Amino acid sequence: QAGHTVIQSLTWTFPAGYTPNHPVLPNLTFPNLNYLKCLWATLRAIQLMLHPGLRHLELYKLHHVSITDLLSALEPMQNLEILKLNKLSYTRSTTMNVQHRVITLPHLQQISVDNDGNDAGIHFLRSLIYPASASVTFQSHNCLEPSDGLAFAVLTSRLNGSDLLGAPPVLRSVVISVTWDIVWLSLWADAQRLDYLEHHRFDSIRNMDVTDSPHLTFTFSTRRDWISSFLQRLPLSNIRTAYVAETYSCCLRLQHIATMMPHLEELSVKYHLYEGNNADKPRMAETIIHSNDDDGLSACF
Repeated sequence: QAGHTVIQSLTWTFPAGYTPNHPVLPNLTFPNLNYLKCLWATLRAIQLMLHPGLRHLELYKLHHVSITDLLSALEPMQNLEILKLNKLSYTRSTTMNVQHRVITLPHLQQISVDNDGNDAGIHFLRSLIYPASASVTFQSHNCLEPSDGLAFAVLTSRLNGSDLLGAPPVLRSVVISVTWDIVWLSLWADAQRLDYLEHHRFDSIRNMDVTDSPHLTFTFSTRRDWISSFLQRLPLSNIRTAYVAETYSCCLRLQHIATMMPHLEELSVKYHLYEGNNADKPRMAETIIHSNDDDGLSACF
């Protein structure tokens, strides 16, 4: 006989390697569930827990995920505020031939997509319409190539607020960190202090409160000779404070970056110095520059 629970918060962890293809607890419904976190499951196994009233949903390392099925499960959740997808194992058909379907989640405040080993995360982000004010973290473990027009088109659209609900916030602070060919980019709507930017440069909304989180965080790898080209697409014209770090890489053109931020007031730069016979052992250097005029920091270069 079917019944229902009054559970409002539920964390469910399946044994690693156990991939049930049938609903667990098939005789129970969860009409009061607001928070759901699941690890090592399948969508079918938790389908009775995925109900329209959810406000907070975290899915970690789910097996055999189809983007079509995932979008179908999410679409009724019109009150969803926080969505975190971490290292889902997508079906091969998902990554090889994805039909562009779009859903709208009008109350999302936080979105975190950690894409593991394929381009499904990009396709998912492309298929989701949400408020332009939401905080978004996207991490890709693939190398994004300049020829991959879809990936960079999606990232760029999320940066400038295209195809989203409402106008995006004006961005005031930025962290640009490059190590080898890995790019870490975070942007804040509120101007942050330099020491705050340095301390939180590797944080994301996965471990920060809504009020503290960056508006956008992207982490991906690409060809070093193309990183500067990508940075030219960033909405940096209203940035006030910036932290720029470059280690084991020589792809950032600081002068060009500074000219993209005409209202920059404070800039912290960390970089490697290659000197004489010690070129194989570079040392770190740091420079902090403050603007004392109305022309911004671009006048310093």
